[in-house]
Amino acid sequence: MAPFCLRGRFRNNKRSTLPCKNKKKKSGMKDMQERFEKLKVEMEEISDEQKNIREGQRQVREKFEAIESECEELKRETRLIIQQSARTQIKLVLMFRILKAREQGDLATAANFTQLLRGIVGRENEERQTSGTADQLKLFWLQCSTRITEEDFFRKNSKGWVSDNISNTVNYENLPWNMFFIHAQWYFISGKQPRSPYVRINMDGSAKGQAGLAAAGGVSRDANGNWMADVYDDGSGACAAFPANMDDKTDKNVVFRNVSYHLLAWSVSILPDCKNVVFNTAKISSQVSVVEMVPEELQPSVALPSKDLKALKWDIFVENAGICGAADFTKNGFVDHINTTKDTSDYVWYTTSIIVGENEEFLKKGSHPVLLIESKGHAFHAFVNQELQGSASGNGSHSPFKFENPISLNAGENEIALLSMTVGLQNAGGLYEWVGAGLTSVKIEGLNNGTVDLSMSSWTYKIGLQGEHLGIYKREILAGVNWVSTSEPPKNQPLTWYKVVVDPPSGDEPVGLDMIRVGKGLAWLNGEEIGRYWPIESCKHLECVQECDYRGKFFPDKCLTGCGEPTQRWYHVPRSWFKPSGNILVIFEEKGGDPTKIRFSKRKTSGLCSHIAEDYPMVDQESISKDGNGNDKTRPTVHLKCPKNTWISNVRFGKNECAIELTEEKFDKSLCPGTTKKLAIEAVCS
Repeated sequence: MAPFCLRGRFRNNKRSTLPCKNKKKKSGMKDMQERFEKLKVEMEEISDEQKNIREGQRQVREKFEAIESECEELKRETRLIIQQSARTQIKLVLMFRILKAREQGDLATAANFTQLLRGIVGRENEERQTSGTADQLKLFWLQCSTRITEEDFFRKNSKGWVSDNISNTVNYENLPWNMFFIHAQWYFISGKQPRSPYVRINMDGSAKGQAGLAAAGGVSRDANGNWMADVYDDGSGACAAFPANMDDKTDKNVVFRNVSYHLLAWSVSILPDCKNVVFNTAKISSQVSVVEMVPEELQPSVALPSKDLKALKWDIFVENAGICGAADFTKNGFVDHINTTKDTSDYVWYTTSIIVGENEEFLKKGSHPVLLIESKGHAFHAFVNQELQGSASGNGSHSPFKFENPISLNAGENEIALLSMTVGLQNAGGLYEWVGAGLTSVKIEGLNNGTVDLSMSSWTYKIGLQGEHLGIYKREILAGVNWVSTSEPPKNQPLTWYKVVVDPPSGDEPVGLDMIRVGKGLAWLNGEEIGRYWPIESCKHLECVQECDYRGKFFPDKCLTGCGEPTQRWYHVPRSWFKPSGNILVIFEEKGGDPTKIRFSKRKTSGLCSHIAEDYPMVDQESISKDGNGNDKTRPTVHLKCPKNTWISNVRFGKNECAIELTEEKFDKSLCPGTTKKLAIEAVCS
């Protein structure tokens, strides 16, 4: 019974559990679906987080790229600042030295510094065209460490503005603050030009040189960038203006403060009260002297009944070509001339020797080998066996040169002596201290072995001349020199010293030494060095002009005169160097000339000339300062005055000066109506 019952129970239990399993299956499916939905949500959240991470990474990457770009820009700006700072230092120093040289009256030094400054500014202008003006202005403010605002700029006085915005590290050689301010104005004036017919006005605070408020000023320029006017007004009524016409061909009428002013081409007018013209650069009435050099023979200082050239006693001393006495040093190859002499002398001897065999073809044919020389400058004379073979030189703009000339060589040993020389040292321009001089190559061609290069041979050097070492031009040394006396000095003889004792020229006019008939060398009077002389002819192919047109920009070859003529003929000898008698004139002639043709010449003013027109400004500046109107206008007047002890011979009244007014009484205005009346006058002084 039991088994039967068990089976029955089993079957009954099985049937009863089926609904339970289905229920559990549905519940599991629901849980799985919920978990899937939850997982889906989590995956979406993860996807959003990944997107956020990627976006963050992108932003970080962009920030790094921006930082890297800023770093590169900062590096570039730093390099530019360093470069510009160095240039600024140089320009400020040049400006300071230009002003200092002008104050001291050293116009030559001021001109050299000005030329150098123009070169630097010119290079900056070229760079500005490439990099853009905005970069240059940004560079200036970065360099100034500026912290100004627009309000600060107009609120502060000029001294405070500069002291607050220029760091002390920029200061150099204790330059005054207004020097920096001028430099700042230079930057502001440059910039993009307006389109026509607009005018650009550069405003600045024009310094008054004191701690007070800055004056207001401005520079106006037309669409082409040409300067039209510069106006200064300190706010108290004082005003000055400088209208300009930068057109180099056409005259113009300029309206300034409702008044019309006529400006000739390429001219500037000065209005000290912003009303009256007291000066115009194209309307200058000044006396021009007609000068002539009157020659006077050298007069001997001897008591003879007849003083003429035959009575002159000449003393001669001849230098040896090459080394005289102990050499300074010997070296294989060449040395730089300037570094060797260190400006103690113009001269350096380069000497070597070459042995010529008896079987050389040129000896049999009677031909000549050719000497080839290259030099960095400035000039040299070539001697072979004490004989001058030729000379060569560079020119003022290009010192290096080459020399090619046949020479005479003998069988056996031949001495080659080359006298290198400088004719002044460069003292301005870029890297001028690196400009050298002296020989760089010496070769001889035409030998059996072809071309012989002597450049690396053993060369013996001697600084200076024998006469220089002896002090042959000094009065206290003259008696100890073995002079050879003669009344007929040798002519066209190189390396020769000449001495002659003369009386001073008559009169009190300025004196020049006329050296037109000699070659090249040095001259002294009573131990005082007159200087180098070299009446070398200028190039005949240069474009010389008969009449100079000042209009237009300046360039070195503008208004050239004297093409094909000696660059200098007369050399000034101060009257104070002369004694009443017994004046010792010493000449060193390098290449040969005729000493008997040496003359003193007196600079005499033989005439005067001037010109004027009725529209020339002739306002009394004192009246402007008194009443501010400048109503006390005088008529244009020509003033002529002859030198001391001379008279205007073609004027009847016996004075040494005269004044001629341009008036209706003297010149009828009915002639040539509608035209500006002009007066040109020439007087003879005697």
